[in-house]
Amino acid sequence: MKRASIKNNGRLLTANAELADSFFRRFMGLMFRKSVADDYALYITPCNQIHMLNMRFAIDAVYLD
Repeated sequence: MKRASIKNNGRLLTANAELADSFFRRFMGLMFRKSVADDYALYITPCNQIHMLNMRFAIDAVYLD
């Protein structure tokens, strides 16, 4: 599992980002997890869309360009 931090204009958004850069990691995403930490992020690359299949909690989605 690859981890990273995400910053915007030098401001730390999260220090707890997981990189989903393979087919399997993108496919599994957050499915079947009961919860995630408040500062957790899943960075999906490449990504054209997201789905909420088998998700047990709501998420906030941010698209980066």
